[in-house]
Amino acid sequence: QCINLCEMKFHTEKFRLDKEYAEKIQEKIRVFKEKTQTRKSIFVTMVTVFGLAESEYKYSRVQNEIVLEDLFKT
Repeated sequence: QCINLCEMKFHTEKFRLDKEYAEKIQEKIRVFKEKTQTRKSIFVTMVTVFGLAESEYKYSRVQNEIVLEDLFKT
C-alpha cells in the first residue's frame, strides 16, 4: 500500500538537499498524487552516486537512499 517515488541525481560529491529542492520534492509528490488519484503512501527514494549530505531537510523529505554501489552489489 505504498509507492516509492524515485529521484535520481548525478553529482560529483554528496548531494545536498536544501530548502528549495525539498520544496520541489514536495511539489512532485503533490502533482503525482493529484494526477494518479492514489491514496497510497508516497515514499521518496533518492538514487545518487555518493549519497546525500547531512542537512535539515534530508530526513524530513527522503525516506530511502540508494547509492551507485548498491546497484552493483552481487
